[in-house]
Amino acid sequence: EFVGWAASKFHGHSRNTKPNGILYLKGGNLEPELKQLPKRWVKHVFPLSTWFEEDFFETKSLVHLY
Repeated sequence: EFVGWAASKFHGHSRNTKPNGILYLKGGNLEPELKQLPKRWVKHVFPLSTWFEEDFFETKSLVHLY
């Protein structure tokens, strides 16, 4: 629901190296949630364990949708 509402809230033209979109900090298994999104959404998942060594971050990710 949030993704559908937010889609019209950001500008289509990006001034940055990454496209405008939605950033989420999420934990757990993201696969079921991401599969529910319409195919037009580009989904990038960045595991936080790439940058942080603590055990807490093993299951956390930054999700970029655009």
